[in-house]
Amino acid sequence: MTDLAPDKPRTLAPKSTPLDKAAAALAAGDLARAAMLAARETHADPDNALAWEILSLATYRRGAMGAAVEAARKAARISPASAHRFANLGVILRAAGNLPGAEDAYIQALAVDPAFAPAHQNLGNLLLDLGRLEEAEARLNEALRLAPGVFEARRSLGLVYQRTGRLPEAVEALEAVGAAAPTHAQALNDLGACLMALDQAPRAKAALEKALAANPDFPDAHGNLGALYLRGGQLFAARAQTQAALAGAPNEARWISNLAVIAKDLGEFDDAEVLFRQALELRPDYANGHANLLFCLNYSPDKSAETIFEEYRRWDAAHAAGKPAAVARFANDANPNRRLRLGLVSPDFREHSARHYLEPILAGLDHQAFEVFCYAELARPDAWTERFKAMADHWRPTAGLTDEAMAARIALDRIDVLLDLGGHTAGSRLGVFARRPAPVQVAHFLGHGYTSGLTQMDAFIADGELAPEGSDHLFSERQVVRLPRIPLAYVPPEGMPAPSPAPALANGHVTFGYFGRPERINARVVAAWSRILLAVPGARLMLNSKAFADPQFQGMFEARFAHHGVAADRLQLTYTSPQPRTWDAYGQIDIALDPFPHNAGATTIEALWLGVPVLTLKDRPSVGRFGASILAAMGLANWVADDVDAYVAKAVEAAGNIDTLAALRAGMRQRFLASPLADAPGLGRDLG
Repeated sequence: MTDLAPDKPRTLAPKSTPLDKAAAALAAGDLARAAMLAARETHADPDNALAWEILSLATYRRGAMGAAVEAARKAARISPASAHRFANLGVILRAAGNLPGAEDAYIQALAVDPAFAPAHQNLGNLLLDLGRLEEAEARLNEALRLAPGVFEARRSLGLVYQRTGRLPEAVEALEAVGAAAPTHAQALNDLGACLMALDQAPRAKAALEKALAANPDFPDAHGNLGALYLRGGQLFAARAQTQAALAGAPNEARWISNLAVIAKDLGEFDDAEVLFRQALELRPDYANGHANLLFCLNYSPDKSAETIFEEYRRWDAAHAAGKPAAVARFANDANPNRRLRLGLVSPDFREHSARHYLEPILAGLDHQAFEVFCYAELARPDAWTERFKAMADHWRPTAGLTDEAMAARIALDRIDVLLDLGGHTAGSRLGVFARRPAPVQVAHFLGHGYTSGLTQMDAFIADGELAPEGSDHLFSERQVVRLPRIPLAYVPPEGMPAPSPAPALANGHVTFGYFGRPERINARVVAAWSRILLAVPGARLMLNSKAFADPQFQGMFEARFAHHGVAADRLQLTYTSPQPRTWDAYGQIDIALDPFPHNAGATTIEALWLGVPVLTLKDRPSVGRFGASILAAMGLANWVADDVDAYVAKAVEAAGNIDTLAALRAGMRQRFLASPLADAPGLGRDLG
């Protein structure tokens, strides 16, 4: 008899006795005959453990889980010194959904034989699925110590490393599985997912393509490859792969949600909303998918602010409300003369566009008044991480911590004020804030630009432009704190060039531009920008974003503008990479156009730093008022429109006076340096 395979009941070798005929039928897949012969033997001899074992295997494989569990229990009870029969019982109990019973059975197997490697492995797999990662790691390492060649245990260990944020170790483990089993599609898929998380797109693509070569109908590999294409801006390729994933797994909420993200990025907002809600019906606890729906609604041109806010309320009710508090009572020091303990929570303490805004927050804080703790949700720390570490009094890596564990860590640090800088973006830890580990919890708009939606959040930091008086009902936070200035500052990356002269001086025509996310360019925006182009003779429009590297995506936008009478030769649809090429591209545009109702943020600030004036339109708080806040800080309120007609009129007027444009551009860098956007110490004082 052979040892049981991990997560599969032990298989019996056929011989020639009547009972062995049952084993032979089992081996041949004749499950009905195997069950009949084994049941006959159990009636003849109720204490025949082997007969009960064969009956349990046959009924298990037929899907009769109740009968399988009963038979496996009897086999184990009759032969209490048989580790493999307890392990078989664990496998069957797990398949039947009785996870506590399965865990007990595996533990009984190991009590009989502590060196039984498959039971260690199966218990490790179970603990992995239960999220008890430290225990799972110990069991899987013991399985590998006892049986070093069992690559399935190494694959599971790779998943433990992945879920605890130790991605390089996960890659190493999964590559070892691939070396031992080159056609192991599941391990190749897991490897691809880890490499994606490490931003190693070419290696991830190679691993996922190998997984699909081994198993062309593997839904997860198709889905992950679709996610990789989505991240790379290849939306049509992403859609094809995601649809292939759903062909094999039509009820997989992740892939339905990704298909919704693709629809959103293509500007198909109504279709995207339907798909997001379909995913949530299948998986109501899918917090990340629900967060993506929030982004979709914010980008949609047809939703009211009140309608969008209601969805934030639903997110809170589904994923945050009612979570157990981290502590029963706060034990913070009541001494009014001590430094306040300030905790900053972010997934972006790294090489990321958000670093240009995180650095001034940290640099501007008064360390005589605050003891600063950084809670860093990072899969891959880098050189910028070290720079952020040097600005903090205490550094707390959080990758791999559950919300409960992270909340407990924050409570142990006795944080007075906990500031969220991530919102609903990737790496969000709003589930920690739901457990209220600090007495005062604050949301900053830096994450995704709008309310957290949490009832457990005390304040939202904004200014009078982002959240005008009378808009408090659109925020879940108990108070909207309006600073007397824009609540951020900017540190430009090294190597950014000085502003170039206005290109219209040499071109003889004005070039408009937008370098941000294309899903902001909705039908209303296309119509407005078309009106501008048609009203300004010879004007051009440059759209610069990753998705425009795809000719099919370019063609889609050319058709959208053609619908309004704008010829393709008036458009320059491009993608400039690496970053210095994008900085240079700002030298080719005279006026940046800000989309609506979801304004740009980082690209608006970048354009202004490089000398390009930006025209914006005020819309719903607060994602529709980024531009107004930024331009007010720059003293450029006359570049803010209140409606579409005014927006078009201002663009046409500005384009009609190239000398004025050129003079504004020449003084833009100095204007920026004199503004609150360059005043990190002032930001620190106001935040304090």
